[in-house]
Amino acid sequence: MDFSLLRRSYDLRAIYPTEIDEDFFFRLGVAFIRYTGLTRIAVWHDARLSGASLARALMEGIATAWWYVIDVWLVSTDMLGFATCRYDDIDAGFMVTASHNPKEYN
Repeated sequence: MDFSLLRRSYDLRAIYPTEIDEDFFFRLGVAFIRYTGLTRIAVWHDARLSGASLARALMEGIATAWWYVIDVWLVSTDMLGFATCRYDDIDAGFMVTASHNPKEYN
């Protein structure tokens, strides 16, 4: 991983597909489960063209690590915060988005 991509402890933004791709997201899913030990992960994505494929790769990585993944699909970022705090059956959530950045980011 190129750690220069890391912006904050909870935020990674990079250009797709040159700096991040599906392989990176797959490995991120596996590593997240192995590092945290959390068992129920929800995955969201926004309407960016690369969002669905990156989210799918992330979910496959989580599932490969033998844990439960919830495919929430296309929703807004604020719903992530609400759902992960409100529902006890979600241990953590990933939002695949680049917020206000240009379309080549994710």
